[in-house]
Amino acid sequence: MSTDPAPPAPRRRTWLTVILCVLIFGGGLAVGAGGTVLWVVRHVRDAVQHPELAPHRVAERLQRRLDLDDATTDRVQAAIERVEPDLLEARADLVDRIDPLLDQIDSDVASVLPPDKLDEWHHQFRRFRDDWVPRPDRPRRLRDARNR
Repeated sequence: MSTDPAPPAPRRRTWLTVILCVLIFGGGLAVGAGGTVLWVVRHVRDAVQHPELAPHRVAERLQRRLDLDDATTDRVQAAIERVEPDLLEARADLVDRIDPLLDQIDSDVASVLPPDKLDEWHHQFRRFRDDWVPRPDRPRRLRDARNR
């Protein structure tokens, strides 16, 4: 009887395993970072666009972090609401100071762009202003128009 030699062991490809692990880790890192950025931008934008909701948000956050009861949370919210009109007025003053500077940026950038890029520039800049420097006297775009 003849015995056949055992087949050779499969060649291990350690480098392939390492590359796949790095790619999977990098993909997960990219997706996680992207999701985090989207979440932060959405929440910060909401806070900027709706400053009148700040007292409630702050009170809720303090209730969770400090384990406050409902009565204390209500008193915290009331304390913040007492200062809110002055805070909103200061914010409006800041926006009034920023608006001319933003107008200057808009016109300066438009003056150096080629004519075929002007419409897109003005559209992008209006989007930026509506999202990050909202004013009550400027009409807000619908959310559907934002996703164009």
